Amino acid sequence: MKKTSFQQGNAALDWVQTRYLSWTAWGLLIVLFALLQAMPHLAIAGARPLFLIPLVVGIALFTGPIGGAAAGIAAGLLWDLYADHVFGFNGLVLMIIGCVVGLLIWLLLRNTWLTAWLLSVCAVLAQVLLEWIFCIAFAGEPDAWLILWHIMLPNVLYTVIISPLFYWLTRGVVRLLKRRV
Repeated sequence: MKKTSFQQGNAALDWVQTRYLSWTAWGLLIVLFALLQAMPHLAIAGARPLFLIPLVVGIALFTGPIGGAAAGIAAGLLWDLYADHVFGFNGLVLMIIGCVVGLLIWLLLRNTWLTAWLLSVCAVLAQVLLEWIFCIAFAGEPDAWLILWHIMLPNVLYTVIISPLFYWLTRGVVRLLKRRV
């Protein structure tokens, strides 16, 4: 049976509404976790979580490379607003992380919580080491090794411990959005 133009228009409208709703949900999560990451009250023994990295990994797992890159740019630029280094650094790094994670899930890996955790660990380590190399060590910071060992690596540990929660959060959002449609 051939669809009428009214039915085709309804299908297109549903697709647009679903798309806008999902990206609104992702955007609100990015803003929420960017604000939480900037708060000093969540520090444990001086270590602060890097919420945006596992969030971008989680979004990339369910939206693919383009969605992951878009989420990475948005999250990274929000992070750069309050970071104390070159504006755009985190935007670029998180865009690459989101795109790579999306491609790995599309082409090679299965979307499971263990895969999400391993990809989050790799992403957090990559971001922190790139930040340390380009923004601290190359800048000639005299205590670069102390910053790495006493500030950045505890942040990595804290983030790695809580990163499975972001897989379950993004998975729940995806399921909630699918139920709505």
